[in-house]
Amino acid sequence: MEYKIKDLSYFLRYAYPCIEFWYKNKKLAEKLKKPWRKDFYKIVSPRLLKKLREIVKKEEKASKRIESKLEKLVPFAINFLKIMGKEKGTLVIDNKTIRNYFLTFHQKLEGSKKNKKIFGLCKIKKGKIVEVKGKYGKVKIGKEYRRVNLEFIKNPKVGEKVIVHFFYACEKI
Repeated sequence: MEYKIKDLSYFLRYAYPCIEFWYKNKKLAEKLKKPWRKDFYKIVSPRLLKKLREIVKKEEKASKRIESKLEKLVPFAINFLKIMGKEKGTLVIDNKTIRNYFLTFHQKLEGSKKNKKIFGLCKIKKGKIVEVKGKYGKVKIGKEYRRVNLEFIKNPKVGEKVIVHFFYACEKI
């Protein structure tokens, strides 16, 4: 079924951290026997990652070619979004649906006890910016502090609350 993501930049704010993490951790994906890994590693590259970051920051528009790669880059997310995005017979994936997916279904991803730390980083968490240094900052999440990339949010300031996925602030809240 054909679908349309209304705001690809918004979707990638949440999806990009997973894509980058798995790109950098191929051995882990192989070890965990991730079912999507073969297709994923055929298409992911530093050049593609750069393009995706540019789309998030709205420095570049997404092409149909880039959009067509999403099902191989984040198949789990796309499949759930297709189910959640059905609207009057058409398939529309808007920002509300994207946010709902990442804050609910994505949270339920589980790994083995051995990989609990990795899957803990993958969970979407809310935190407060306590320090800003260029495009990076320190975010307090519960009792822990995490160094995160702030380039996906506009004008980050100390004291603002953000949603964090892996090591990226996805949006202000």
